[in-house]
Amino acid sequence: TTVAAYVVSQRSGPSNTEDLAGRHNEKLHHLFLETTKYQNFTKMGFQAEYQKHYDVAVSNFHNAMLMQSILKENKAEAHYNLGNAMLLQNKTNANQAFAEFKAALRLDPTFRDVYTSWGQALMDQGKPDEAEQIYHQAIEQNPQFSLTHFKLALALAARQKNTEALD
Repeated sequence: TTVAAYVVSQRSGPSNTEDLAGRHNEKLHHLFLETTKYQNFTKMGFQAEYQKHYDVAVSNFHNAMLMQSILKENKAEAHYNLGNAMLLQNKTNANQAFAEFKAALRLDPTFRDVYTSWGQALMDQGKPDEAEQIYHQAIEQNPQFSLTHFKLALALAARQKNTEALD
């Protein structure tokens, strides 16, 4: 009787393989939901920027960053988006935005849009010497990106380095 009860319980309950597959599917479903949340927050952030609701944009991009940490991913794009929204929100205190740009470049040093936005923000603040440094870093990473060369020339011209700017 005991052996028969054991055999029946083994056949009627989920097998170890089924249990593992169920847990794997649950993890995939959870990952899908969190990824969708990240994408939705990012989309809402861009929509808020377009509508010039910069506080809302920063909040949405910050939430997207939180989703990235839940996913145990750290995408440079999320830092870049948050940094840009912070600049739009309050251009006079750009240090937080620059910290996000630095984080993005630590993750992806070839992310050329980060350099462009960062350098332009520095130029807008009247800091062409710092912008020049950023543009030089950008050229080291992406020497073929012509926009960076143009932006560097503008920074050099602002510093009265006209010969270098022409080069």
